[in-house]
Amino acid sequence: MLKRSDLSFSFTSTVTTHSPAFSPPTSLCFHSALHSPILSVLSSSLIANQADIKQWGLAIAALRPEDAECAKPRGLTTGVWCWDVFIKQCTTQYMGVGVATLGTKLTSYLGRDFTGWSFQPTGEKWTANIGSPYGPVRPSFEQSDVLSVEVDMNRGAIAFYKNHHYLGVAFSGLKSNPVVSQFGVFPAVTCYRTGDQMQLLGLRNGEVEDTFDDDRLSWLQRWEKGTRHGYGVIRMRDGSKQHCMWKQGVREPLTVVEQEGSLTVKWLSSHGFVRASANQIREFFGKDRVLSAEECLNLLQNTEMAPICAVPSASHTYSIAGEGSLTPSSLFTLSPVHCAAGIALSSDLMTATCKTNNRCMVLGSQCFTEGKHYWEVVVNDCDYGTVFIGVAARLAGSSHQCWRDYGYVNNRTFQDHASECYYGVQYCKGDTIGVLLDMDVGELSFLKIGKEFYYSHHNVLKLGVAGHRMRRSDHLLHVPLYPSFGFKRAGDSITVRPVGVEEKGGERSWLDQFLFMQTALKTVECGDPEIMPPAMRSQILCRFEELYKRDRIRVRARERIGVVLDVSREAFQAILPGKRVDFGQIVSDGMGWKMVIGTRFDQLWYMTENGDDFWHFSHQEIQSIRDKEGEEEEERTELAGNMDWSVVFDLSRLQRLKERALEYCDEKSVPFWCLSLRSQARIHCEGFNEVEKGVALCFLQLLNEAGLVAIPFVPPVRDAPIDVSSLREYVRLPAAASLSLPNRSLPSLSLPTLSAPSLSLPTLSAPSLCEPVRPSTLFHRHKSLFLFCVKKRLFNATNDLLSFLSSSADVMERPFSIPEIKVNRVMAQRARFASRSQEERIQRSVFVQLVKGLELLPLSHFRRDFCHAEDAGQKRSFFVRLIGEGVYDSGGPYREVIGTAAATEPLSVLGVAKLTANCENGLEGDEEYELADFHNDRNRAEFYRYQFYWGMVIGLALRGSIPLPLPFSSLVMKQLCSERVDVEDLMDCESAFLNLCRKWDEVVAAFGSIREVIRVLPVSEEKKEALLRKVSVESRAAWCLDMMITIIEEKRENARRLLCGLHSVIPAETLSLFSEREMRLLLCGSEQIEVSDLKHIVEYTEGVDESHPTIQRFWRVMQELTVKERASVLQFVCARSRLPVPPSQPISFKIVLTNLGDDALPQSQTCFSILKLPNYSSDAIMKKRLLYAIGNATTMELDVQLHDAEGWE
Repeated sequence: MLKRSDLSFSFTSTVTTHSPAFSPPTSLCFHSALHSPILSVLSSSLIANQADIKQWGLAIAALRPEDAECAKPRGLTTGVWCWDVFIKQCTTQYMGVGVATLGTKLTSYLGRDFTGWSFQPTGEKWTANIGSPYGPVRPSFEQSDVLSVEVDMNRGAIAFYKNHHYLGVAFSGLKSNPVVSQFGVFPAVTCYRTGDQMQLLGLRNGEVEDTFDDDRLSWLQRWEKGTRHGYGVIRMRDGSKQHCMWKQGVREPLTVVEQEGSLTVKWLSSHGFVRASANQIREFFGKDRVLSAEECLNLLQNTEMAPICAVPSASHTYSIAGEGSLTPSSLFTLSPVHCAAGIALSSDLMTATCKTNNRCMVLGSQCFTEGKHYWEVVVNDCDYGTVFIGVAARLAGSSHQCWRDYGYVNNRTFQDHASECYYGVQYCKGDTIGVLLDMDVGELSFLKIGKEFYYSHHNVLKLGVAGHRMRRSDHLLHVPLYPSFGFKRAGDSITVRPVGVEEKGGERSWLDQFLFMQTALKTVECGDPEIMPPAMRSQILCRFEELYKRDRIRVRARERIGVVLDVSREAFQAILPGKRVDFGQIVSDGMGWKMVIGTRFDQLWYMTENGDDFWHFSHQEIQSIRDKEGEEEEERTELAGNMDWSVVFDLSRLQRLKERALEYCDEKSVPFWCLSLRSQARIHCEGFNEVEKGVALCFLQLLNEAGLVAIPFVPPVRDAPIDVSSLREYVRLPAAASLSLPNRSLPSLSLPTLSAPSLSLPTLSAPSLCEPVRPSTLFHRHKSLFLFCVKKRLFNATNDLLSFLSSSADVMERPFSIPEIKVNRVMAQRARFASRSQEERIQRSVFVQLVKGLELLPLSHFRRDFCHAEDAGQKRSFFVRLIGEGVYDSGGPYREVIGTAAATEPLSVLGVAKLTANCENGLEGDEEYELADFHNDRNRAEFYRYQFYWGMVIGLALRGSIPLPLPFSSLVMKQLCSERVDVEDLMDCESAFLNLCRKWDEVVAAFGSIREVIRVLPVSEEKKEALLRKVSVESRAAWCLDMMITIIEEKRENARRLLCGLHSVIPAETLSLFSEREMRLLLCGSEQIEVSDLKHIVEYTEGVDESHPTIQRFWRVMQELTVKERASVLQFVCARSRLPVPPSQPISFKIVLTNLGDDALPQSQTCFSILKLPNYSSDAIMKKRLLYAIGNATTMELDVQLHDAEGWE
């Protein structure tokens, strides 16, 4: 029973525990799967380390032969059991014998986890990565020794024997371990060096005599299937012998004691031990009868030994009661029970302070076994490498005088039990660290909140996944993890912030998401709602009922945790009574802008400026929010209309609705996921009533959520197919008769009569409803239903997953593995404008200089995404040194060189691209380029080499989020993203030749003959000859179709080298996610640079804000500039002429005011994205000086003003 009052509650309950039945072991054998890959199972009882390297490996044994292949074997949970292990070959002292539970890490040593216990030759016992002396001095055991492991699950203890000599109890407290209670324990061994071998001799059977060092001298006992079962005699050091019986590991209450020829009997009663003297025994049996101790024991009790049997199940019922309080923002407090003695906790259990100079740790009060959980920690005080923030399992009986399990240390390292690696950035006093624990997939990630070194904004720096595989497979252990905080210096202190959020487990698996996506797409393609099962339709309606009808939206906090927010006006008024705050309101705090999104409990949530993350304001920030300006928004619209599933799943309607919704999202600067009931009323789309529109939007949201998980499992489309049906339709529009040419116009070849194969091809149509649809073709036919932000997030995640990261101990140090390439831009510019030789201009270009450095490196090197501390988030594969320019490469020179080599020079100097025929003939207003073909055999290899490296540099730009001004034609863009090429794409490039299909006689007459027309076709000579031969044997329509296909194939061949270079850096599968329009956005970024966009990313120097007169003048001048001039300003300051399309990290843009006057020019430090702006007296003067600066600054000089810089002369 639960009683609640506001945020307090009390409860009473009855709990029933059920102990499962236990089946005794029968025979030991190593499990087929539960062993390290470096260990080889030579037989069912023999394990060996046959690896060529020194590495720990662990193997677990099954207790029954039928469990050796079982995914979830049964362990020891009750009773006393013993088995023997033979050390067949021992080459090192790093071995181990003991027990483990399911889920123990198999690639480490036994005893590293809190789920393993081992005895090692070093004279130590190990568990939870803690070793302590035990047994003989090293080597405690060696080759040919026999070790026995005795596990008492009734008391929770483990003891070891060496060559039948008892070494004492090594471990206790196993029963308090929740994992042991759930899964039991198993025999386990561990090896380290090549050649180590261990053999299971099996469960103890028959009579075995062990020796002891305590009051007992020896013990002769009968064993059966690993447990004491039968008669046993214990020889004591005082000369007496104790004769007793054991049944299934349990000692019978009666004992016969033999000493100096006389017998006494003692037995255990409810009042303790009761003894019978020798005289009482003689009187009982008769004075004249002489009995041995064993005969006396047999006569006094029933000694018949039944077979070993199973333990039946049992149930126990308990009553519990308690009280507590609800905290919507805090996931846990610090636990005073699981806290080291050297740590002091505050009264609210939210702050921990270290009082000792030894390692110590405190755990949180709440454990996590499933779902996603996020909390933040403020570092109040620390020194380098003295604070540990992470998660750990509870260890029974631990004093917490160590750092355990998984944690992020403030020396840029991450600890995974005994291993350590570089990770993240250094954090120090005053920083806030976010911890994101995803127990659904077993990943641990960290974030740093605050101003990071050389970053432009108050930033949420995502450090990536640090720990993997913390949740094992379903058939193995699922260890409960607790928040953990470690210290090792007096004065270290942390505070847990009350800002936690979590999403409970139960989220659909990737297979469920994949099936939903495939079923949804097939339903849309066929237009038949009956294809979608009722359960999936119910899921869409549940989302509609939960979110839209109740005026809710669903967002993802920290990109991973699903949170439902209330966007009703009543909810906003409850948090800020008397103030006018509403959905979509923009709040600026000098460190970027935030958009008010919704409410949750007493929290006001916002969207960050990159549009890809959501969080809530602090209570202090809430009070500083001003009233919303502007007109009152429309009232909420009530839903009306009936629901027709065929309308919801209509493809054309869905595409229109998606476009209208995205237009509304762009206008209001809100993400697609934040569309609420009020938003829906402002999205006008014909063909839907209000209910159908809401359900369709929910369907699109669910489809895209499923796509985030399921799209990586879709087989890719690698080549850009040709839409033959559109070509055939184009050539069939006019009536075309067969064409005959005079014989003199044809080559003197004897050709067989050819039919028109293209005319006999079947008409392409949508697949039949009864035919199975491949997921790859299904997704790529309808990828327009998926949002660009979803695809880009998958694109970024794939690149991050496949990248080779480099790091170093010093955050300011450049790793040796990241090379530096020298580039002389001054020489390249001089050659471009002064040299008369085309070859000289090419050889001195920035592109060729860069290629000479790149070709010395392996291809895998260009998938490195290194980010230096000074790079402000700019990912790179190499550093750049600009010869003759006084500049450091902190991101700006790298972007400048990539932009020049990938966009500027290929279109102007190198000749690897050319204007389309339409542009050359003046048929297109805007310039469009296509890939050129080089027909000079002498330079063909070099030309192809340039095309390959051009593709590679474009790939580096995509990896580094560097937008390129590449005006490619739609046909080239479709080749980049493997999208179907149709007749419209060919028309954009070669409309003159397509006129031949409809104005055959006019075109041929203009050229004089068909041979002359073929001679100027943009294809190779071999293909021209083939087309010429087909003229007389094919109809005009068939020949025109062949001509168009030949031109497209030629252009595809021209792009092959560029695509090879691009795909060596960017997987082709990720590019095929995008449409032609989305590919242009991904590659080229946003061409339209609005002043509002720059205001969102700008940061001012200390003491200056947007109200300063010079800053206001600057924004007025920027408003007057053209789009091209604004792009030049961005290039001048940030070495980028375009803004990347969200979702992306905000770029750095800083304005620093100087004391100079009207005669001074603006200056920029491009590597740090800093604009130094004098205090001009008027808008006109500022505009004149700014335009002069951006038009005449050709080098970067402000970092190092040295006249002896390399190449300065």
